[in-house]
Amino acid sequence: MNLPAWRELFCTGGTEPDFTLPLSVVRKHGAPLVLLPPEHALAARALDLYPAQTLQARAARGLLRGALRAGWPVPLGRFAGPVHEAAPFARFLRALAGGRWPGFAVLLGNPRTPGQRWLVLVFAPDGAPQFVVKAGVGSAACALIDAELAALDAIPRSTAGVPLVRERWTGANAAAFALDYIGGSSPRVPDDDGELARILESWIDPTRRVTLADIPAWQCVRAASADAGAIEQALAGRTFHPAIFHGDFAPWNVKAVGDEWTVLDWERGSPAGVPAWDWFHFVIQPALLVRRLPPEQVFARIAALLRSAAFQRYAASAEIAEFTGELLRGYLLYMLEVVRPADGLAELRALRDLALQPPR
Repeated sequence: MNLPAWRELFCTGGTEPDFTLPLSVVRKHGAPLVLLPPEHALAARALDLYPAQTLQARAARGLLRGALRAGWPVPLGRFAGPVHEAAPFARFLRALAGGRWPGFAVLLGNPRTPGQRWLVLVFAPDGAPQFVVKAGVGSAACALIDAELAALDAIPRSTAGVPLVRERWTGANAAAFALDYIGGSSPRVPDDDGELARILESWIDPTRRVTLADIPAWQCVRAASADAGAIEQALAGRTFHPAIFHGDFAPWNVKAVGDEWTVLDWERGSPAGVPAWDWFHFVIQPALLVRRLPPEQVFARIAALLRSAAFQRYAASAEIAEFTGELLRGYLLYMLEVVRPADGLAELRALRDLALQPPR
C-alpha cells in the first residue's frame, strides 16, 4: 500500500529508516480508512476515531472492536510504516508524548476530499488515548489546517463545545495541531434536542447587531453567485444577532459525553456567522448523506424544525424569526456555490428549488 503522506511526515529522505511500524489496515469501499497499532487493546480503542453513522457501519465497527478485544484473528490488511526518528513530525509526536515513542493509530480521512487530512490518535503509556493530532500534507491541506487554527483562535476559550488547541507544528510541506483526546460518540438525537439547542443558542452574540452583508461566509456567497442579490434585497434593512459559525456542524463532527458536546473540525468556522445555518446543516446533512432521504422528506424535516418550540426560542434570541425562510435559502446557496460538497449536490439543488416555492 502506498501512502505518500506517510513518507512526508515520518521520513527524511532516501536513507534506511530507523525502524518500521507494523500496522493493520481497515478499508472502506476498498480504500484504506484506519491504520491500527499491533496491540489488540489499543487497536480496539483506536476504532473510536471512526465516527460511524449508518447502522451497518456502526455494526461493523462494533464487531471488529469485539474481535480485537477478544484477541481473535482478524483478516485485515498490513502496512509497514518506515520511520526516521529525525523526521520533524516524528519528533513532534515524541515531544507530545513526553519524549517517548508513543503507540498511535491513524484515521486517514476521505481521499476524495481536496486537502485530505489525517487524525493521529496518540496513546498514553497506560494505553489510554491521550491526544488527537490533525495533520495535513500539501498546500491544500495546510491551508485547511491554518483556517481551522485561525477559527479556533478567534473564538473565546470559554465557549461551550469548542476544543482547546494544545500544540502546533509546521513543516516544509505539512502542518499539524494537537487536541486533548475527547471520548464519547457521535450524538443520535432529534433535530431539536436540548443539548443541540443549548450549544447553538450559547453561540449567539446578543451584544452585536449585523446585516447579512456583514457576515464573512455570506460575502463568499455574494462573490460566487448572482442569486445572492435577491436574498439580500429581501432582507434589506434587516439586522440580527450574529452567531459563532462552525460550517460543518453535523453529528459526525461532534463528540458527546453524557450531556456535554465537543464540536470538532472547524476549518470553515468563524466567530461571526449567520444564525440557524449550523442548525439547518445538522438536520440536512445526515438526512441526505446517512439516511438517504429524498429531498421532499428532508424539506419536511426542515419545516418541522422551523415550527418546533426549541428553534422558535433560538430564532427569537437571534432576532431572525421573521425571515428564517430567506436564511434557509441563503444556507442552501452557500452549500451549492461555496462549499460544493463531493456528495449530495443534486439533492441540495432539489432542496433549493423546494425552498423557492411559495408556501402552501
